[in-house]
Amino acid sequence: MDNDNELSDDFNRIKYNFFKFQKTYLKEQNLRKKYLQDVKNLKEENRIIQEVEKAEQNKLKITRQLVEQQQDNISNLLSVKSMV
Repeated sequence: MDNDNELSDDFNRIKYNFFKFQKTYLKEQNLRKKYLQDVKNLKEENRIIQEVEKAEQNKLKITRQLVEQQQDNISNLLSVKSMV
């Protein structure tokens, strides 16, 4: 009889450990899934930020060109005015 109790106790421990392992495994799988989704979201966010940064750099380049043209126009007007 004592041997049956030991087997039953062993079986219950094995069963408990199995369910504990299964629970931990499922939790890890969910965390991994969340991590992969977070990485995907961050990559997309980074791509969008890079596009916005590129657009802002283009705006800055155009603004600099316009300022340069404006300075040339002012210089030309001053030179014409000094001739008059």
